[in-house]
Amino acid sequence: MNTYIPLRTQRADTFTFKRVLGSTEREGRTILHPFPPKGPIPMADNLRRAVMVAAISFGLLSGCRSANAACEKVPHAVSSYLRTSGGASLVSLPDLSRGDQGLWKKHHDGLCPGLATANLNGQGLSYGLALIKKLPAGIYRERFVVLLRTHRGISVHVVANDRDVTIPFVVWRVPPGKSYDYRVGHDVWLRNDSIVYEEMESVATQYYIEEERFRSLIAAE
Repeated sequence: MNTYIPLRTQRADTFTFKRVLGSTEREGRTILHPFPPKGPIPMADNLRRAVMVAAISFGLLSGCRSANAACEKVPHAVSSYLRTSGGASLVSLPDLSRGDQGLWKKHHDGLCPGLATANLNGQGLSYGLALIKKLPAGIYRERFVVLLRTHRGISVHVVANDRDVTIPFVVWRVPPGKSYDYRVGHDVWLRNDSIVYEEMESVATQYYIEEERFRSLIAAE
């Protein structure tokens, strides 16, 4: 049985210090300016800001390109399954909200949010797929499928059935070791990889294989 549980102080910059600490000679006295004089921002500052904006934009674009490439260059088993999935596609970075995109790039940069590659049973690489179909009004219909590799080949398991969401869930691999299960309140030792199916910054369900069956724990709540 497959288990699924959804889940004021302003810092002055260098330029400001120079302006604040500037002085004016008046009647033989040196007067320190307590506040920056009013006036247009020097061209050098405008240029500096433009360069910073360009650098940030380039970084975001590069992150999107690398994640999108990971969603496009998929293993043969995955591409073969997608051709029979009735128009469903892997969750990709542009499908996520802006905030979730930033979190994904921070923790899983360069990986596809809809594809997790893991050795779930010690028999080779399996694939966890977060699949979506776009519906009207900004809704996605999503399911979680695992292409499980065994000595007999690859078998398909629908681990989480269709559900309608506004922001897609993502998948990612967890290596063997201890994982905390919020459902039971203690650590669980996993001998093989597992896959997390997560609504980012919300609930995360971690799926693993034990005694040739899918089991799950609550990785975040």
